[in-house]
Amino acid sequence: KFGAVTTTSNIASWDYRASTLTHYNNRFGRMKAITLGYTLPTAWLSKIKIEQLRVYFNGNDLFESKSYPYTIDPESNAYGLYPINRSWTVGIDITF
Repeated sequence: KFGAVTTTSNIASWDYRASTLTHYNNRFGRMKAITLGYTLPTAWLSKIKIEQLRVYFNGNDLFESKSYPYTIDPESNAYGLYPINRSWTVGIDITF
């Protein structure tokens, strides 16, 4: 599993056998996008002269689960130097 330790500075004598010393299980999951919305019943809205009212939430990259704390993001080309951009929007659509 581990490569042999060398004490010489001569590069020709270094141990280049394959080693899994720095290999990790980098499983992860991410919630890329979610949209939740609710349209209120027209019976409630007819009293206040609104034809339709919809409340919604939209989020991108809200959640990430990793098995190792220093996992490089496979969707990034910046080698994990920058965090992912999380964004969310809350809104109301009203039709009179």
